[in-house]
Amino acid sequence: ASDGGSRITGYTISVSPGRLTASSLGQDTSAEIRGLTNGVEYTFSVAAINDVGTGNLSTESRGVTPQQVVVAPGAPTGANTLAGDGQVVVSWTAPVSDGGSSITSYTVQVTPGSTTVDTSSGRETSATVTGLTNGTAYTFSVVAKNSAGSSTESRSSTATPVASITVPGIPAGVSATSGDSSATVKWTAPADDGGSSITGYIITVNPVGTIVTVDSARSTSEVVGSLTNGLSYTFTVKAVNAAGNSAESDATRSVTPLGIPDAPTSVTASAGNTNALINWAAPSGDGGSPLTGYTIIASNRGGRMSVGPRETSVMFEGLVNSVSYSFTVLATNDVGDSSLSRESNSVTPSSRSRP
Repeated sequence: ASDGGSRITGYTISVSPGRLTASSLGQDTSAEIRGLTNGVEYTFSVAAINDVGTGNLSTESRGVTPQQVVVAPGAPTGANTLAGDGQVVVSWTAPVSDGGSSITSYTVQVTPGSTTVDTSSGRETSATVTGLTNGTAYTFSVVAKNSAGSSTESRSSTATPVASITVPGIPAGVSATSGDSSATVKWTAPADDGGSSITGYIITVNPVGTIVTVDSARSTSEVVGSLTNGLSYTFTVKAVNAAGNSAESDATRSVTPLGIPDAPTSVTASAGNTNALINWAAPSGDGGSPLTGYTIIASNRGGRMSVGPRETSVMFEGLVNSVSYSFTVLATNDVGDSSLSRESNSVTPSSRSRP
């Protein structure tokens, strides 16, 4: 080839289609053409330049089509975690660069162990890792994949699966035994604590709806007081943990608290000949159980006598004239004897007395 008698100082490259041109200075015989459109076929012609001017263009090159260079994608951003029962949900943000090729999937990597979870498409940005051991700390990272390969790992994140907490099961074997103005309620702790330790129990007293709180997980019995003797009650029990209250147990059988009667009142005595007439008022309360009788007791070894529950006076015989006596009365029901009444006035039987 001829330089036309003058040293070549450069080259000009013409690009077709389009109006792009490029220059090369000096003796370089190659040049990189930028600004082309990927997927479009181009041809190139070259003309030499010397001090006189620019020569004719060469014949066109064969056609070439620029294509984007595909590389592995960038790393996903973050690996956020949400722990559950035996599992962890991992989420992330797609990488800024897909490497020139669409993301096809992601892989979640788990340590310790060799567990991996692959997404089914590149559009998914979360995955649930199952089969984990509650209480064990795991580290998670995410890798993006395209047709060129895998990215580097994302920033890792740590999470510890924990058992889900629910309200406990229902206490079993609930029973009640009546007492004096009270009832003893017993139960068995539920087999299922809901994943959180039992902290106490709640007893409901029916029909009044009173609530009795037992602030101890170790206690499985409670004396419920302030009940009314003679009324029937049933009881239900709930177990309590950090998640809340269990459902109510079945109600106990009906129980009726009973007690001894109150003491009779207003005891008076009138002396007679070797006897005395004793009067009293019935007790204000029968302890929830009907009275079965009264016992009248004389002081000074005067003895005692019993009468039926409907009596409120009696002639106390067998006393010794000229000896002073006072009298007390107690009431009896099926539970037992009341306390003694207050003493009556003192009287002295005599042959001249007529009660």
